[in-house]
Amino acid sequence: MDKETFKNMPIKNSIKYMNDLLNDNKSITSICKSIGIATSTVYDHFKRVNYKYDTITKQYIQSGTQAIIPKDNTSINNKIIRNNNKSKSEVAITKDDNLIKEVRELLDMKDQLKELIQEYNRSKNIIDVIEPAELKVDKTRFKGELKGRLIKVYDNVNNDWIAFCKVNSEYKMQDLYSMALLDFIKNYK
Repeated sequence: MDKETFKNMPIKNSIKYMNDLLNDNKSITSICKSIGIATSTVYDHFKRVNYKYDTITKQYIQSGTQAIIPKDNTSINNKIIRNNNKSKSEVAITKDDNLIKEVRELLDMKDQLKELIQEYNRSKNIIDVIEPAELKVDKTRFKGELKGRLIKVYDNVNNDWIAFCKVNSEYKMQDLYSMALLDFIKNYK
């Protein structure tokens, strides 16, 4: 099925189509990918007609209805009660417990949250390669005559400075020192 066909079919048919595929153990994400439509579009489209995804039955059901699950799944937080209108082999989840409602809302958004987390993980693995700035000595920034200045510097800083100056021996140490001070002053005014 393609996107246009899905969008143009009657809503009941599109819900049935989704539920049939969900019965075949397909995920909402894989179904939407095969159609070429965003999962959020399906959620929004079905929500407008008062349908939501039920994580227990793994089906789209009408909002406001109770999810019916088999009796053998009775361990869900001891909040499962028998539905008098249904057979004894079926039970319904109570809607009065706010915690269950909140958890179900999160479960309804599971596929969207998964996609968001996967996208985040993909993007955080991208390493932006930052090229070191090209060292340029702009002598036009130097004014006046040269003055001597005796300063005390920690041993590790002095060793790193001397090594840096050796690597950049095409420049005079006084020019590198002056540029370093000017850049520091400019950045931390």
